[in-house]
Parts: sequence; C-alpha cells; structure tokens
Amino acid sequence: EKALALWREIGDQLGIAASLTNLGIIAHIHGDYDRATDLHEQALALWREIGDEQGMIGSLNELGQLKLIRGEYDGAADLLDQCLRLCRKAGEPSALGTVLESLGVLAFYQENFDRAAGLYEESLSIWRALGDSRMIASALVNLAEIVHHHGDLSDAERRYKEALSLFREVGEKRGEAFALYQLGRVDLERDDAVQAAERFVESLTLRREAGEKVTIIECLEGLAEVAFMRGDPARAVRVVAATGVFKMALG
Repeated sequence: EKALALWREIGDQLGIAASLTNLGIIAHIHGDYDRATDLHEQALALWREIGDEQGMIGSLNELGQLKLIRGEYDGAADLLDQCLRLCRKAGEPSALGTVLESLGVLAFYQENFDRAAGLYEESLSIWRALGDSRMIASALVNLAEIVHHHGDLSDAERRYKEALSLFREVGEKRGEAFALYQLGRVDLERDDAVQAAERFVESLTLRREAGEKVTIIECLEGLAEVAFMRGDPARAVRVVAATGVFKMALG
C-alpha cells in the first residue's frame, strides 16, 4: 500500500500497475476475491495503456483464475484465451506454461479430463525444460488430481509425493499445504484415518500460518470425516460446527 501511494504521488504508471498487481495477488491468497478482482482490473487497464504485454499477460491470467474460482467458466475462458494469444505472440515460455496450466484447470472443472491432461503435460514439459521446481510441482499436482479423479490412488499418491518434495525443497508453503491435503484425501479413500488426520493437521497448520482462510475450511471438513471414520461422531459434529462458524465469519 505504501509503495502504491508513492508511485501515485510521483505519477509513475508502471510502478502503480506493478503495485496493483502485487496487492491483487496478496488479496487472492487471502481469499478476498472481490478486492483481488478490482485490483487486477485496475492493473490490466494500466498495462494496456502503457502497452506492456508481460503485465497484461499476468493480469489476464490472474483475472481468469479468479473467474475460475467463482465458477464463471465462460468469462475465465475468454480471459485465458486472450492471455494465451499474447503468450504465443511474445514467445515467453514461462508465461505460456502458466496460462496452459490455468486452461488445464478450466478444462478439469468442465470435466474435459483428456484436454486438461494434455494442457498439464504441455505445461509440465515447459517447466522441466526451464528447471522451475516450483512450477514442476504445481503441474504434477494438477496431473495427480486427474488420475486421482479416475481412481488410480497409487499413481496419484506418487505424483502428490513428488510434488510435495519439490514444494518443500523450494519453500513453497501453499503448495506444500495443498499436496498434504490431497494426500490426506488419498489416505481417507484407503481407510487410513490416522495418516489422513496427520496430513490434514499439517496442512491446516501451514494454511493458518499463511492466513489462507478459505482453504482452512476443507482441512476442517477433512478432519470431520476422519472423526466419523474413527467412530467419534461427537467430535465430528464439533468440527463441523466449528467449520460452519468459520464459514459464517468469512461471509
């Protein structure tokens, strides 16, 4: 916020756009999607005015992801397709890998799993060529979700674990938390309540530290399932009630 105020004071459009983008990313991480959308829309308008294609690519991808979160798939597709065209024009592999991954998420949500897998594989090949461990892990998680959806728990677990190792290697706590949560889901499907609980708790701890309010809910819901599996309905009800209170607090 201080940086944004400074750039506005001196009238530096590039600095303003960059600060708006950074603030939008922070708002997105904290689950404030309305604020994130507003900030990225402001940034996009400035990037277009400046003619900065890299900035436009980043804002379009972020706005597309926000549409995805809200289930606005047509809007997401439009934004991400714009982003993809700019990426191919710019010939920037990193940006291309990112938007391919976002389009893969869109295809996954629309249950077009073959298209999603193809987009994720293309993205993964780009990240491996670039040697970007964090993004390799992200692509692995996405591919793991597809095989997980199809019921291949062994392959899903292998990919989640590889991703988890890479996330830990680069210190990516959000990715680590997500991989742990997904491994907990695999454990539940194998009726391993003990291992599932350990992973949900570890994921929950990381998400609390990161201030990820929205994703904390799914960890609490996972722990409620664990309680039911262990034959402790009273505890499960308490966890469900706590989850409901948390949801209400988030609005």
